Amino acid sequence: VGSASGAAGAWCLRTGRRLRAYEGHVKAVTCLCIDDRERLFTGSYDFDIRCWAGGRGGGCLQTLRGHSGSVTALAALRGGRLFSASSDGTLREWRTASGLCWRVFPGQHPPMTWPVALSVSEEAQLLASGARGPHGEADVRLWDLQGQQQCLGTAAQLPRARGGAVQALQFAPGAAQTLLLLSGASDGSVAAWRLVLGCRGAGRGARGG
Repeated sequence: VGSASGAAGAWCLRTGRRLRAYEGHVKAVTCLCIDDRERLFTGSYDFDIRCWAGGRGGGCLQTLRGHSGSVTALAALRGGRLFSASSDGTLREWRTASGLCWRVFPGQHPPMTWPVALSVSEEAQLLASGARGPHGEADVRLWDLQGQQQCLGTAAQLPRARGGAVQALQFAPGAAQTLLLLSGASDGSVAAWRLVLGCRGAGRGARGG
């Protein structure tokens, strides 16, 4: 659980007791995720991403720096791959072994918007990102994590004139070729997108509905 104090905590759901605290951020913790090695990653208003050891120790293992805005979402894949979204408008992929940014995604979201939600599909090697924008279109974008590593498609959940945010995303378990992506928006709506993947030229294509 992240807090406005800049600390994150691990809690026992049975007793409601805090088991340990992760302290190091200087501003509020805005997002977190756990990877396949049970390491905790936290993002903050202080622009940093921190990696914490699992277990009782809970010490900070490394700090990942590169964003110039608040870290708004995190998602992890096996093999030491970490993805982050930020109010600086960028999506980044990190290699956790080195703590270095491996790439910044091309294209990003439209002007006047920034990504605030992420979800990854291990089976299909896809990343979904959702955006917030007071004046721009709050859309969902689908990114290829293999091959040409490009944006495969865009879907608008909220009208451009309304603004708002797609602030929650989750891939449902399923086959790699036909996936269901769920998205929640600031107007209270939840949308289900069925993604059908196939070949398009030398890369991959996607269509949803």
